[in-house]
Amino acid sequence: MGSKRRLLSPVVQSIDDFIEGLHSRSQGARERMGEQQADDFDRQVKALLLQFHPDGLLPLQVGATVTWGRPEGGMAG
Repeated sequence: MGSKRRLLSPVVQSIDDFIEGLHSRSQGARERMGEQQADDFDRQVKALLLQFHPDGLLPLQVGATVTWGRPEGGMAG
């Protein structure tokens, strides 16, 4: 069993790409929200984020933790 954490790395993402990423999560999926509600959500989130990032770019940090080993009890099978 082991684990390794990768340090956070800076990335830049456009506001539009960030909003699309929000829709990739189950609660924010366009199909669940409906097209009109999703469009309203997009406009509101974009307006809010542009207040703080008028260039349309979000400075973000990404990182990851990888854990490896055999599950307790062995493989299901």
